[in-house]
Amino acid sequence: MISLVKPYIAPSNEMMPAIEEVLYSGYIATGQAVYDFEDVFRNYIGNPLSLSLHSGTDALHIALILAGVKPGDEVISTPMTAEPTNTSIAMVGGKVVWGDINPNNGLLDPKSVRSLITERTKVIMLVHYAGMVCDMDEFNKISAEYNIPIIEDAAHALGSKYNGKMVGCNSPYTIFSLQAIKHLTTVDGGFLSLKNEEEMGRALKLRWFGLDKTRSRLENDITEVGFKYAMNNVNATIGLVQMKHINEVVGRYIENGKFYDKALVGINGVR
Repeated sequence: MISLVKPYIAPSNEMMPAIEEVLYSGYIATGQAVYDFEDVFRNYIGNPLSLSLHSGTDALHIALILAGVKPGDEVISTPMTAEPTNTSIAMVGGKVVWGDINPNNGLLDPKSVRSLITERTKVIMLVHYAGMVCDMDEFNKISAEYNIPIIEDAAHALGSKYNGKMVGCNSPYTIFSLQAIKHLTTVDGGFLSLKNEEEMGRALKLRWFGLDKTRSRLENDITEVGFKYAMNNVNATIGLVQMKHINEVVGRYIENGKFYDKALVGINGVR
């Protein structure tokens, strides 16, 4: 039997001692393990403005808030995705406007997106489906022409590249998912990668009740509602061990894809 989904978990002799150490350390909430994991992840994708979160959905929610999506605003998105890409738009009161998909690759068609832009369009949400990167040359042109920011949903695309750089370094907002069936899993988790340092500061507050964690509670003044979206040390520890194998894991996905490309050639009914 071929497993439809079988997530990679690092060998038990690496994983279990690390988990046991953090579980009995006395500090399992957000702490040094999270900060260490963030550093490793940032180095891997090449973007220092990246923060960990409890899920990729949390990352989508914060990205939409940072992009300024308000009730009644339109977000052009893709139907070729898991539900959170679009339900997160509803979370901020936005209206989902679905673009057409290029049937040759399953990716959002920039020509369709251009035809759907109105004065209410606030964001373009695209998905690098199955690790294939959207036509960012065209999407970047549209973004610049209409001054509409792009959110890249890269839940499938950790390790994919655009113009020689890892996905996560191009658009104002890129989200990653580390959910159970992703190629890098921390059981659950996510990342949000940004381009603007000021927005990084705001995102850090949004992920923790609107509080600035570099200051004591008595010194804090919550000026914007935040959420409980921070990653914990246990998930981060799993991530630290998993990241030691990231090149091997991504390489295996590429090998599998090439195998199917070759093996399915010439089969009736398959195009």
